[in-house]
Amino acid sequence: MNQGNICVCPDNKMMRMYEKPLLIVGIDPGTTAAYALLDLEGKLLEVSSSRELSLASMIFAITERGIPVLIGTDKARVPDFVEKFAVKTGARVMSPNSDLSVRQKKELAKANDYSNDHEMDALAGAVFALKRKRSLIRKIDRFITKEGKENIRNRVSELVLKNEDLSIRNAAQLLENPRKQEKLVVKALDEQKVDEKEYLRLYTDLKRLRKDHMLLRESYDRIKQQNRDMRKKIQYFQHKISNLSSDEHLKIRIARKEERLQNLYGRVDAQHEEIQKLNSRMKSQYSMLSEAKSSVFLKKLRNLGWDEFEKKEKMLSIDKGDVLMVEDPNEYSQRTLDHLKNMVETIVFRKKPAKSIISNTAFTFIDAKKLEIKEDALFASVNRSELEKARSDIDILSRIVMDYRKQRSKE
Repeated sequence: MNQGNICVCPDNKMMRMYEKPLLIVGIDPGTTAAYALLDLEGKLLEVSSSRELSLASMIFAITERGIPVLIGTDKARVPDFVEKFAVKTGARVMSPNSDLSVRQKKELAKANDYSNDHEMDALAGAVFALKRKRSLIRKIDRFITKEGKENIRNRVSELVLKNEDLSIRNAAQLLENPRKQEKLVVKALDEQKVDEKEYLRLYTDLKRLRKDHMLLRESYDRIKQQNRDMRKKIQYFQHKISNLSSDEHLKIRIARKEERLQNLYGRVDAQHEEIQKLNSRMKSQYSMLSEAKSSVFLKKLRNLGWDEFEKKEKMLSIDKGDVLMVEDPNEYSQRTLDHLKNMVETIVFRKKPAKSIISNTAFTFIDAKKLEIKEDALFASVNRSELEKARSDIDILSRIVMDYRKQRSKE
C-alpha cells in the first residue's frame, strides 16, 4: 500500500521509508489472478497466483515486499485492474504495442520458475517492463556510482522511474538540497537581467510552493501511518479467524470480523485515493519548480467576485504586476475590477469573458486554450515566451481593429 514515498529531504525518518527494495511488478488479472516481483537487477523475488485475489489484497501482499515503481502487462490495452493498481501505488505502467503472443511470453519467462499460465503471463509482463527501462536503470546506476550518491540510490531510482519528465540529476538535487533549486533560479534570473520586482515576486511564489509541499508531505506521512495501523489490525483479525473452531457461535463471530475487515479495506482504498491526489499535487509542484527560470507563475481565482478576491488576495499575495488565471471572469464585482485595474494587466481565462467586460476594462485577456499550462490548486505556470507571444498577438489584433475603426470614421 506504499504510494511512492516521494520526498525532498534525506532525513532519518524519510530514509527509513526507503528500506524496502524497489519492485518491478507483473500482473495477470482475472478469476485466478497472478503477480510476479522482480528487483531492478531482474532477480525474481516472488511469483504467486490465487483465486479471488482482490486488488486490496494484492496491494497489501506486494507492498509488504517492497515499493512498486514499474508495472508490466502482456496486454496492449491495459486492464482496468492493472490501471487501478498503478493509480493506488503511483507506479508507471509498461504495456506492449500489441498483445504478447504465447511464444513471446514463454521466451520472456523462461529464465524463472512458475506453476501455471497465469504466473507465466505475470512473469512475462514484469520482464517486459524491465527490458523497456533497463537502459534508464543503467544510466541511473552509472550516475549514482560516478557522483558517489549511494545513500540516495533507491530514492533517485524511484523518482526517475515514476516521473518520466524528471532528469536523474534534477531528482538527486531535489532529494539532497531542495534549496539549491532556489539558487539556480536566482542565477538564471540574474543572467536574464530580470528586474528586482519580478524577482521578488517569483521568489515569494517559490517559497509558498515549497511550504505547500511540506504541508502535503506531512499529510502524506500521517495517512501512511494510519495505513500501517490498519494493516496491523487486518493481520490481527486474520490471525484470530484462522484459530477459530467451526461451531455456530464462532461462525457468527467470523462473519462479523470479516465484515469489519471489508470496512477496513474500504477505508484503506479511500486513503490510497487521497494519497494519490497528494502525489499528483506534489508532482505538479516539482514540475513547476524545475521550470521556474523560464516560466511565469499565475495566481488562480474561480471568478472576479469580491468574496473570491478578498479570500485569495492575502492567501496568494496578489500584487502589482501579477498575472491572474480566472476560471469565469463573467462573474465579477465592480469593486474587484476597480481594485485590480492598477495592479494587474493580464488575465488568463477558461470561460470567455463577455464583450462588455473586455471593452470596459484595460486588462489583456488571454484564452487558456492557447497556452500550455501546468497547475495545482492555487497556482499555475506557463512558459514566459509563450505568454509574451500571446500578449503580442492580442496587441497586434487590437491595433488592427483600432486602425480600421479610425479609417471608417474618416470615410
